[in-house]
Amino acid sequence: MANKHFTQVTLLLSTPQKVWNSDNGYMIWAPASTREDALTLSNSLMRKFLALYGLSLQ
Repeated sequence: MANKHFTQVTLLLSTPQKVWNSDNGYMIWAPASTREDALTLSNSLMRKFLALYGLSLQ
């Protein structure tokens, strides 16, 4: 997921055999200097993405 200008990016990585979740997956965020910054960025981008499908963060 990325913003319109690709200045903020979140990548979800998992193995081909599994669906991504917080127990077995990895995330790469940019830019973020702390874990808290990374989670804030990721949640912001994910909210926008999920809203396209009528979904929300739980």
